[in-house]
Amino acid sequence: MRGSALWLRNEIERKTATAIKMEQEAADFELLMTADGVQSQSNGEDPPDRLWARATKTAKQLRAEINLLKRELATQEKQATQVDPRQANRERIAQLKGMRQ
Repeated sequence: MRGSALWLRNEIERKTATAIKMEQEAADFELLMTADGVQSQSNGEDPPDRLWARATKTAKQLRAEINLLKRELATQEKQATQVDPRQANRERIAQLKGMRQ
């Protein structure tokens, strides 16, 4: 279910893999730019500098989304482990009532 802890973990894993791929592509384009220099657009293809910029921007956006998902997951896990004091008191009262009978 969207927004559940399992879904958040899967999204984090999927986006992390994609971000790593984009970072690797950016590094490859950077090497190409270093070797060949910045090239002008020809034959309808994007030059390495534009491809590098696009890959870098996408990787940064993915990393930002991953951080948001991690914060949301941490909040959910924290809320799941917190005990409602009123519920704990009710359970303790019920336990004590059971002991008196």
